[in-house]
Amino acid sequence: ADHLVLESLIGIEVRGHSSREFFPKKQYGFEFRRGRRSQIAVPVLGMPKESDWILYGPYSDKSLLRNQLTFFLADQMGHYASRGRFVELFLHEGTTTPPLEEAYRGIYIVLEKIKVGKHRVDISKMQGDSGEQTGYILKMDRLDPANEEYSFTTARGTHLISVYPRIEDLNKAHKDYIEQYMDDFENALVQIQSEEQAQSYEDYIDVGSFIDFMIIGELSKSVDLFRMSTFMHMDMNGTLKMGPLWDFNQAYGNSAYHPRSSRISGWRFRLEGEPSWCGHLVKAPHFAEALVTRWRELRLSVLSDATLLDFLDAHAALLEEAQQRNFSRWPVLGRRLLGNPASFPKTYQGEVEQLTVWLLNRTRWIDAHIGELL
Repeated sequence: ADHLVLESLIGIEVRGHSSREFFPKKQYGFEFRRGRRSQIAVPVLGMPKESDWILYGPYSDKSLLRNQLTFFLADQMGHYASRGRFVELFLHEGTTTPPLEEAYRGIYIVLEKIKVGKHRVDISKMQGDSGEQTGYILKMDRLDPANEEYSFTTARGTHLISVYPRIEDLNKAHKDYIEQYMDDFENALVQIQSEEQAQSYEDYIDVGSFIDFMIIGELSKSVDLFRMSTFMHMDMNGTLKMGPLWDFNQAYGNSAYHPRSSRISGWRFRLEGEPSWCGHLVKAPHFAEALVTRWRELRLSVLSDATLLDFLDAHAALLEEAQQRNFSRWPVLGRRLLGNPASFPKTYQGEVEQLTVWLLNRTRWIDAHIGELL
């Protein structure tokens, strides 16, 4: 087989929250560099060239597939999601080169970092003499203790972090604009069924992106939605779009953090005590009708049983040889890790089968119950 050789200086760091604290298999962010400080853009494994990348190492998701499945579905539904390639990682520290078996870190996915760019989140960067106009990337997440970030809380209690622009580039006009925009949006949300509603929620959001976000959220029943790793973006003078999707390792039945999060039955948007954005949106008849129609259309294509099975079968086969080395390095099969529900198969094939059965049963539950949202 042909082998790709790419030699470059990089800067690399450990990233993540729970994984950094609790998991021995670490996650990394890295950037290609020319010299010690200057970044360079490099194409990686057929993906568009860029300087910033993620090395995501599945650990508590012992199928190794949940994030890639989610990104595939989002892409097929017409939304940008981080491109990724499975790799086996060898990494060592220091000036001496250890034996290969000591440097082996297991199966990782080289992922595109979420950032503004033509081939990533395609929104406008700062424009104007003083940068008054700009697009935004926001997220719901914990603050990063390693980096100073600008965050704010809406009048209705939603905590948001600015991913772009970064804190050093934000001025008062930027902050005032995005804070007021999110306050106005949430005010319109909670007034959906009010006859005195001054402005429609549709004036603030890209409805299609919210519908598809909710569909994947409900299909996966991700415990992190609207809590952590939940991104959204908007271009200058545009409306708010959900995404890109990120971090679905605690999804598709692989979570014990909420007593009902791993169950096949039940709506994800009803898990929280207070209504989420989706909880308000489904009260709008036009939104609910569009959501039901979109789900039924997708079940004939992107979300058909055949498409889901083809993806899982093909990628499990791709990883069949490498997974043996991964689980030899990280012997976690048959063990309950942080966040895992009670059932934990003892083989890789068992993990893939458990994911497959859960996913197909979840689609059937939604098929049977989605009409209730009308």
